[in-house]
Amino acid sequence: MEDTVKKLINSATNAGFRKLLVESGIWKDIYCNIAAKISIVVTIIVSVLIMLVFFNGTMFDLLSSLLPTLIGGMIGLMAFSLSAVAIVTSTISNRFLITLLERNKGKSDAMLKTIRKLIFTFYFSGSLDLLATFILILDLILLYIFISTTVTFIITAIMTLITTYIVSFSLIYSLELIGLCIKLRFLIVDENN
Repeated sequence: MEDTVKKLINSATNAGFRKLLVESGIWKDIYCNIAAKISIVVTIIVSVLIMLVFFNGTMFDLLSSLLPTLIGGMIGLMAFSLSAVAIVTSTISNRFLITLLERNKGKSDAMLKTIRKLIFTFYFSGSLDLLATFILILDLILLYIFISTTVTFIITAIMTLITTYIVSFSLIYSLELIGLCIKLRFLIVDENN
């Protein structure tokens, strides 16, 4: 049991964001999971609609009211992700972790990695929400800078693609966290047996 506790302490002390990002491989989700595929479709549709609005001449009115609302929504989503991390980590007791690792002696490293990945997914989601918020703020600033029509069109096209992808991916990825909570819950139920 003492070995298990040492393993848990060592795991917790080596848990920086970049290290967990590389170790878990979660960064690959940005381009190769189901949320990424759905986000690509949403990005194409929304980008085409925004370009139609651009040529219609009502883009400024639309985006000047839409962007602040999206910024507020992304901040709320980030708060949701961070509170989910707090709730999930508080439900995982020391006894649960020790029992899980003791029962799976041969696979304890793999089990510990899985638990870390589950928890890190919430952290990663919050980071994506923060990135989306910063991109939306940049979009809002760029909206009020006067540039020639050709440059405005190019900047609008590029920023629309980036913004729509990151925002839609963040929303869908946050929704996927529900499935992770369910997986984690079933692991925790096993603690009492």
